[in-house]
Amino acid sequence: MLKNLQVVIEAESLSPTKTKIKSRHFEMVIDEPEALGGKDEAPNPVEYLAAALAGCLNVTGNIVAKEMGINVENLKMAISGEIDLDGFMGKEGVRPGYKWMKVELQFESSAPREKIEEWLKEVERRCPVSDNIKNPTPVTIELKF
Repeated sequence: MLKNLQVVIEAESLSPTKTKIKSRHFEMVIDEPEALGGKDEAPNPVEYLAAALAGCLNVTGNIVAKEMGINVENLKMAISGEIDLDGFMGKEGVRPGYKWMKVELQFESSAPREKIEEWLKEVERRCPVSDNIKNPTPVTIELKF
């Protein structure tokens, strides 16, 4: 198993609101809704962040369940959050990111409730995307000419 995972993304601006992303052999498109100047042709960046959280919780949840001997009969998530657009638009003192995010898990298993609660604590501890959302991650942005 890998010890470190290198993530490399290439992106190209297709318009002021639309971006084409390449990751390994996959392509994704990001766009904004019409209310934010886009053409609503794809999810926006913060929707992708919430989707990444759901995907990571799924993978982490299933790995942890397997390790704990818990059968996963069904795992569904509803993720919501709120962003104050004043921060995005440059207003000083207003954070541009999510003000809050909430994940509601629907987890069906024949495991006892106490074991499922233990599972959830371990999933929360080990999920890389939720860790990056909850904690500061050093980000360096360099301009290349």
